Amino acid sequence: MLIGLSVALLYRKASDNIIRRKEAEKALKKHLEMEKEFNRELEPLVAERTMSLIALTVADKLRNPATVIGMICKKLLRKIDDRKEVSDGLSNIMEETERLDHIVQNYEDLLESRKSMFVYGDINSVIREAVTLIERDAVDRGVKIIANLPDELLNINLRKNLLRIAVYHILSNAVEATAGKGTITVSTYEKDNRIFLVIADEGTGFKKEDLDKVFDPFFSTKENSYGLGMPLVRHIIKEHLGEIEVESGEGKGTVFKISFPIRWIR
Repeated sequence: MLIGLSVALLYRKASDNIIRRKEAEKALKKHLEMEKEFNRELEPLVAERTMSLIALTVADKLRNPATVIGMICKKLLRKIDDRKEVSDGLSNIMEETERLDHIVQNYEDLLESRKSMFVYGDINSVIREAVTLIERDAVDRGVKIIANLPDELLNINLRKNLLRIAVYHILSNAVEATAGKGTITVSTYEKDNRIFLVIADEGTGFKKEDLDKVFDPFFSTKENSYGLGMPLVRHIIKEHLGEIEVESGEGKGTVFKISFPIRWIR
């Protein structure tokens, strides 16, 4: 009787182990499929957004000097109408300045025409996916991620794939900065008709002199980096009519605080 019971218990334990192993394999397969899909989407989306970011940067840098040159030329032209050679030269400068302004406008029109379609959806579902994608890397680096996400839906106007890239990039940087020595906390909440997302890490943080440059194109504290990651994140957040702030100190970790309007009309 006891032998039969022991055999039954061993059989049940073996069966449970098989079930758990199959469930683990199924979960791993699902995770790998999600990673594969994300990577497939990531390259063209990042390329598109990076080009948009560069276009905006170029357009902004062209417009300011072009405007100043145009204003000075107009002012001078009013004073030297009787000197034809100088007047003709300034007129040519004015024409070229206007051409620069048209180039800027063409950039802006191109970006306007490529604006993504947004849907009203739950930001927490996007964040959960981003956390799931980065979780394995975090575990490998000895980093713990705590997600304090409410059960209720926190809906905003969003494009899921783009916002997931932004959140993933912040989390990826946080994991790298916190490797082997800390925790990353991800929280969302609603306040004053806005949805807030806070990502806080216990990593190396930024130097005081670097903090104001975090979102500048082509600035990076890493070797072999083009410095377009965080500007891209801000570009995506701004496209969602959101705001992003960063608080950090060397050796004190970093906190990104992002907020979005609950609803807006484009």
